[in-house]
This record gives sequence, C-alpha cells and structure tokens, in this order.
Amino acid sequence: MQQVFIKPLAKGQITIPISFRRELGIKENTLFQAELKKDGVFLKPIILDWKEQYIRDFSDEEIKQWLENDKLDRKTRQKLKKYFK
Repeated sequence: MQQVFIKPLAKGQITIPISFRRELGIKENTLFQAELKKDGVFLKPIILDWKEQYIRDFSDEEIKQWLENDKLDRKTRQKLKKYFK
C-alpha cells in the first residue's frame, strides 16, 4: 500500500498524487464520495461507465414493470381529470 504526505492549500484543496490517480483510473471529471470517519476523511472515486449504465437493451419484463409502476391510481386520475378537461 502506497503512503504519501500531502498538505492542503489555503481553501482545503488537496492534490491526489499522480501514481494514485493512475492506479485508480481517476480522471479530471471523476466524482468522489467523501465520508467523514472517526480518524479522518475517506475519499472513494465513483467511476461510472455511462454506456454500460444507461445504454443497453432492456427486457420486455423490465419495460412492463416500469409501465405498471408508472400508472396513476384511480383517485389521482379522477383529480387530474378535473384540471385537464
């Protein structure tokens, strides 16, 4: 496990060493989850491959479930009909 000492800048900014960034695949726009621990701060890079996350084939069952979950209940439909006559 690598260990280095770093010093925060005036506004609390720190620089993650290049060797760490390369090892973890951290790029310029990488988001982090920050967690305050008892003895420090834990930073975890959140690396999403948006293509895998959002562009994929959805099953008929997934689509059917979304449509079912998206339906309004009867009472809500009746209330909305009053506003959209």
